[in-house]
Amino acid sequence: MLDFHKLYKKFDEIVEKVQDFVGTERLSFMFGKPKQQPKSPSLHLPSSFENRQPPPPPSTPPSKPNTQFDFKPSRSLSLSSKNGGCVFEPEFILKLKPEPPSEVTISTPGFIILMEQFDTKDSAISRRHPSKKLVIHDDRFIPSALRHKYGLNDPEQERKEKAQICLNRLNAKNSQQIIKDLLELQHEPSFIMQLLLDRATVNEDSPEKNSHLRNFAHLAIDLSSDKAFKRCCCEMSIATYEELVKSDKFVLNKVECILVWISYLVIGRVIKRRQFFKCLELAIKYQNGDNAVDLIRASLVTCGKFIDEVKWNESATFYRYIIENPPKSGYLLFLLNDLKKLRDSVWNEECFKPIQVKVAHEMDDTTLQATLYDLYMSWHEDPSFGTPRVPPKATIEKVVRAIFKNYVDKKITELDYSRWVGLLIENAEVDHNHFPTFITNSKDVVPESDLPGFYSILGGLYDTKQIKFQTIVSLGGIESPDFIDAIGESTYIDQREISEALAALDKGKINDNTIAALVMISDWSDTQEKNKTAYGRAVDFSRIVLSGIEEADDQIEPKDLFDKRKQYILEASEGISKALLKEILYRIISGSNLSDEFMKKAENYFSELKLY
Repeated sequence: MLDFHKLYKKFDEIVEKVQDFVGTERLSFMFGKPKQQPKSPSLHLPSSFENRQPPPPPSTPPSKPNTQFDFKPSRSLSLSSKNGGCVFEPEFILKLKPEPPSEVTISTPGFIILMEQFDTKDSAISRRHPSKKLVIHDDRFIPSALRHKYGLNDPEQERKEKAQICLNRLNAKNSQQIIKDLLELQHEPSFIMQLLLDRATVNEDSPEKNSHLRNFAHLAIDLSSDKAFKRCCCEMSIATYEELVKSDKFVLNKVECILVWISYLVIGRVIKRRQFFKCLELAIKYQNGDNAVDLIRASLVTCGKFIDEVKWNESATFYRYIIENPPKSGYLLFLLNDLKKLRDSVWNEECFKPIQVKVAHEMDDTTLQATLYDLYMSWHEDPSFGTPRVPPKATIEKVVRAIFKNYVDKKITELDYSRWVGLLIENAEVDHNHFPTFITNSKDVVPESDLPGFYSILGGLYDTKQIKFQTIVSLGGIESPDFIDAIGESTYIDQREISEALAALDKGKINDNTIAALVMISDWSDTQEKNKTAYGRAVDFSRIVLSGIEEADDQIEPKDLFDKRKQYILEASEGISKALLKEILYRIISGSNLSDEFMKKAENYFSELKLY
């Protein structure tokens, strides 16, 4: 830092020496009047003075100045007819200014220090960017472009950046391409999940209305087709929520955001029923009334429709809680009224919109097919779209055929397409006596390779009570375990309907693989059969094993888990062939989210029981 007091003192010394050299009278022309001097007459400059050229320097200086200061003033002719003056050139005056430091070092932590910002010689010749020199220091932040330029790039860091760039490009239509790009990077599931959770824990209002968060959740659901990722997604999401909701530094928006994220995963069958309701219990346990009510409200707005459709009766406890604990905030009370209105309208978002009169027009098959596809995409991308409706004056027979043609032509792979079809037909005027015939007549548009998706759509129609299971059976729905698994992706089938359908079939067409697949999609019934069939005994056996799997985690040993149910397992296995037992156990264990090590130990345990 410059010392201005010393600078001014030095400047005064210079002035005194100049006075001694040129005289006080001449110096007054440039530096003003000296102190304690008589008042000199005013100097009148002629109008042409500004246009004059500087006078030439004198041939011989009057005297040699001090060696410390090399002053060479130029002596001019008289400025007027009476007196002359001494004019100092600008270069001389500029020499009196102190020069700046030759080099300034910026040492702010966290940034790149770029020395030698430009070279005056180069800048005069070329307009290119000036040459820069990278100086490395601790705690630096180096942009990726500079890392590449100066050879500081880290391959692992580059892979992480590419993964983040992939996620930044995510929207409602390119999720499959994003998944493909992420798989090419070969990251661990935990790393991808951490990037997703960074987005799922942002501090923002109304996350239940945030379409970007919904896109990230749909991406996680699609990635969960891999068992390792599904297990990682479930564990990390629950752990993050528990950490935030129990934290002393509680941030409502962040916890609300992660709970909405979990609610989306519940819809995608990534997080189990018991785990979800435990999350709502933690909100009540660790937060005050208004915060707990707001968290439960945001979650129910997100997945309340799904919960009501699958009839999870535990939700009644939480609806009762938010009713019996009215919030103090008027805005939150307003949001609760919206939730009540939405649920009373059977989750129809159109209840908030003014009634609009639409003019009906007839449409051909191609237009109907395009209209239905656009209708599905709008419903798929926007949860607030409301209940889908059949276009006016479109017959149900043509609608059914267009639905299956869209599935085949557009290669729709999303599982919610079957649910959308069920809702569409549920809210249409359908003659249920002829509806199965419409489906049968439209089956010919579906090639054999796409039949699993065809049966998934039928599962969606069964879920909304538009067809019976017997209709699915008559269309070949249980001819292959793959068809049965496809039905199970959309719904569960009532146990009694399955029993009735199997009783009407030839026993030669029912094998162990078919029974095991039907067991996994059965909606259990408490009705006791007098004469247990192989299917009925298999269902009872699976219920006992599944009750143990529900309590399992990777830390518990299968022996400790199943020993307390050992007697019931052995009794239920009586009368069931070992081949069927093996197939049921394989489906139950492989369908869980438990580790491969647990699955292997469980197989060894049941093998020791001689069940297969």
